[in-house]
Amino acid sequence: MIVSLAPARPRGALSLIFIVAGILALASCSSTPSQQSPSPSTSSASGNDSAASTPIRVTINGQVLHARLWDNAPARDLLDRLPLTVRLQDVDNQEKVGYLPKPPLSADGMPEGDDPQPGDIGWFRPWNTLAFYYGDVGYSGGIARIGRFDDPIDLVKAQTGFFHATIERAS
Repeated sequence: MIVSLAPARPRGALSLIFIVAGILALASCSSTPSQQSPSPSTSSASGNDSAASTPIRVTINGQVLHARLWDNAPARDLLDRLPLTVRLQDVDNQEKVGYLPKPPLSADGMPEGDDPQPGDIGWFRPWNTLAFYYGDVGYSGGIARIGRFDDPIDLVKAQTGFFHATIERAS
């Protein structure tokens, strides 16, 4: 008598394996587009329309820079809090950031992230910080572009250590 220690296989097991493999192969060919990482938003998606903007002044060490806040939820929220003085510092030689007073700005209607360009004014949602961009930080989740400097931003870039910026509506 021969005794096998291997478990007995049902006759249809091999067929079942091929059927399951075929179903999985067909499912991977579905026409549903794959999930992609977020892409930088366009200006209209963020409400970054310069025609619908509010002029502001940013004063640093007695020097005035002209800028605009766009018509989007966090920018409108910031406008309601002006005039405001923010203590900023450099981050990665690309941006100057400073904490805003609580509560955080509204993020209603804003994309999950953005790709700010040098000269943009942004808000970083997770830390409730205002940012003046002078370098290319690339796309990041949590960033909302809320405005842009009209003047060159050399003054912003030149600041070292902590400094204060007063933001107010332009008259």
